[in-house]
Amino acid sequence: MILMRMSCWSLVLLMLSVPCQAESLYQSATTSQVLDAARQIIAGDPDCALITVDAKGQPRARTVTASAPEDDMTIWIATKPNTRKVTQLREHAQVTLYFSNDAAFSYVSIMGTATLHDDLATFEAKNFYPPEQLRMHWPNYPKDFLLIEVTPTWIEVEGHGMSGHAETWQPQGVRLD
Repeated sequence: MILMRMSCWSLVLLMLSVPCQAESLYQSATTSQVLDAARQIIAGDPDCALITVDAKGQPRARTVTASAPEDDMTIWIATKPNTRKVTQLREHAQVTLYFSNDAAFSYVSIMGTATLHDDLATFEAKNFYPPEQLRMHWPNYPKDFLLIEVTPTWIEVEGHGMSGHAETWQPQGVRLD
């Protein structure tokens, strides 16, 4: 078993040491290809990490359930108004959403700006929760409900046909601002 592992690693190292083969693995994707791959990965698991920055500059990550991306890749997240993430977003609106499918070796990072919405019209227009889940998580709806709109400025994708640069590991990405 150990010899088999060593042989596999030797083969991987040999493949990576051949410049012409490694270089051919990276091909710049179109915006449409990157966004299509991102949508596929997100559809596979709408739970993601929302990364904010606290008052001391420390990044903070937590798992949240996100809406499906809109046409412009805007994503919505429901929360309560008294959470730490809301406090952090009021001070620092830049966020990252991180969707990952470890089994498929794929991920999406969405960097952008968060906007907080506390009006009933937006709740009704954008709420992606079924009524029973809404009542379960927000028993005092709409008083204890808030929506976070994440408007992307940069999206990176690895997997679903997108591969990073062989030497730098830079994933495929698109700027949306």
